[in-house]
Amino acid sequence: MAPQTAPARQNLPVESDSLIGRDRDLSDLLRLLEADRVLTLTGADGVGKTRLALRLAAQATAFFSDGVWLAALADAATRAEVAARVCGALGITEEGRRDPVE
Repeated sequence: MAPQTAPARQNLPVESDSLIGRDRDLSDLLRLLEADRVLTLTGADGVGKTRLALRLAAQATAFFSDGVWLAALADAATRAEVAARVCGALGITEEGRRDPVE
């Protein structure tokens, strides 16, 4: 019999390189995340918002007993697409005819 392993607590991509010069930003965001469950990162294209968010998510798995899950929504155009991607990331399957948005 194969040994049992703990279920995954995240589905984040593996980082390809280091995050340089963002230690203060990361520590500030981790502190904010302890108090608030949702954060929004804004800024110009190419400043590293996504990389910072992914590093934050990876370090935040300790805050959330059910884990941290990535649902890529960049090109989702409808509520149904958003719901399908969130369900997919969380491993939620449709129940009969129930609308995933519900």
